[in-house]
Amino acid sequence: MSPSSNVNAAGSTIERLCDDQKCKGYLMNTIINFGDFLEEDVINSAEEHAAKSDLVLALGTTLQVSPANSLVESGQTPTRLVICNRQVTDYDQTCLELDEKGETLGSRVFGDCDKLMREVMRRILPKEERVKWEEDRSVRMLTYDTQRKL
Repeated sequence: MSPSSNVNAAGSTIERLCDDQKCKGYLMNTIINFGDFLEEDVINSAEEHAAKSDLVLALGTTLQVSPANSLVESGQTPTRLVICNRQVTDYDQTCLELDEKGETLGSRVFGDCDKLMREVMRRILPKEERVKWEEDRSVRMLTYDTQRKL
C-alpha cells in the first residue's frame, strides 16, 4: 500500500500508518467505500464485460455499493450468480432461482473467498498449473498494484 492522506473520498479517516519507519504516511484503502467513486474507465470496462457474461462471481462483497452492485444482473439471461462472502446480500435469492428444468441457476456460499477460489482452481486446473498459479500470486498482486491509480 502507498502512503496517502488520512481521509478517503467519503471523508472517512484512515488511521493506519505505512510500515516503513521513514515514511510516516497514512495508508490509503484499496477498496471502494460508500461515497467513493469508481473511475470511469473501470466502471465502463466492468459494464462491458458484465453485459457479455453468462455467469457472475461476486466475491467478498455485500453488493450494496452502487453502481457496481447492478452489474450482477446486467449479463445474459437467465442470470447465473454465485456469491461468496460472510454476510447476507439483497441478491441471495437470485442465486437460488431455477431454470426451466428446475435446476438452480447459481449458488450462495457463506465463507472465505480465498478458500472457495482455491477449491475452484483445484478442480479446473491440472496440479502443475495450479501450483504455478499459487506461486505467481505475489507477481499478479504487484502488477495489479502498479496499475492502480492511487
